Amino acid sequence: MIEETRQQVRKSLMVTLFHAWERIVRELTRKNKPTDNFEAVRVALQDQGIVVQSAVDELRKLANLVKHNSRQKARALWAVRPDLFYPFFDPDQHFPNDWEQAVRINAEQVDAFFAAVVASGPVHPPRLP
Repeated sequence: MIEETRQQVRKSLMVTLFHAWERIVRELTRKNKPTDNFEAVRVALQDQGIVVQSAVDELRKLANLVKHNSRQKARALWAVRPDLFYPFFDPDQHFPNDWEQAVRINAEQVDAFFAAVVASGPVHPPRLP
């Protein structure tokens, strides 16, 4: 029971981490329209000399799975980060009642996601008029 609570806290933290990063970089790039997807934000940041690490897109996929809890979101994450799922998990062979419960995040993975976010954004929050 305690381990499940730890997993839920880590997953919630990852959702919060991604959305905090997204809020800051959307403000910085002024990419706030519904049509401005992750790729548009990534390109806009690149135009400003900020390279978005691939782990940030993986974090986005993790956040989407936790929020939307679907097989489609599980497949998208599993395709790039099978290490975030319990051992031997395969979304085409296992059909859990709750897709996000198949995710297992350890402390090192949490730290790696934080490091990727820090490396993929401005040093200071943007100051806009």
